Amino acid sequence: MSDIVETFTSMDTRTLIFSLVAAVAPAIFWMIYIYRKDKLEREPISLLIRMVFGGILSAFAAIILEMIVGYIEAFIFVNVRMDIVLMTFITAMDVGIVEECCKYFFLKKFSWKNKNFNYSFDGVVFAVFTSLGFALFENILYVFNYGIEVAGPRALLTIPAHMTFGVFMGVYYGKAKSYEVINNAHQVKKCLRNGVLFAIVTHGIYDMLAMLCVDSVLYYLAFIIFVVCLDIIVIKCIKKYAREDQNILYLKEQEADFFEEILPHSIDEMNNVE
Repeated sequence: MSDIVETFTSMDTRTLIFSLVAAVAPAIFWMIYIYRKDKLEREPISLLIRMVFGGILSAFAAIILEMIVGYIEAFIFVNVRMDIVLMTFITAMDVGIVEECCKYFFLKKFSWKNKNFNYSFDGVVFAVFTSLGFALFENILYVFNYGIEVAGPRALLTIPAHMTFGVFMGVYYGKAKSYEVINNAHQVKKCLRNGVLFAIVTHGIYDMLAMLCVDSVLYYLAFIIFVVCLDIIVIKCIKKYAREDQNILYLKEQEADFFEEILPHSIDEMNNVE
């Protein structure tokens, strides 16, 4: 971190501005994309900024936790003989677990009880803005640590990947909120758990292939195929859930109508048949 501060302070103004734009612009681009997909009722800008801030906080938390996990991994790898692929898999999954759990913590803390969480697609919006807040901060660290040349590959691969993990988590997050409205606690827990697990697994596979593809053409091809498939799936997913967006409170009204009107009539009809 001290190296980054030193680099930051030693830059001339033009280079500094260019580096900041290169680091921040990709995340902002995808934030605007998701924001425009939320057509029925867009969230207040102040709340979205709060979600981005939550993502930044999750990045700080992840840095600390990954340092601890790194020491544990180093101890295990020194004392237990294992294949390089297995070591890479363990490292990648640990990163996925730490980062996605940190994102989820601040996502839920900053949005779950917010009154503006009233549409199903809001879950995707909140999760993506949190993930992109994480990615934005991480990108600044990478650009100022390794140079402007890393900005291009990260803009094409890493930033969209974080958005993808956020979309998968957000779909289940929105479903969980819908189930909460109709008092289905079991499905709430299941959806929240599935959202985090889905994000962790995709994140872990992405990182594992990214680490292995450096020295292997086969893994490089697997990485490219995986990224392309993820991009196609997530774009279709965004369009689908944006199109099917609905007011969560309407679900409660439907449930009330069912118990107050439809169900009594159905019972009366059954009694008449008997």
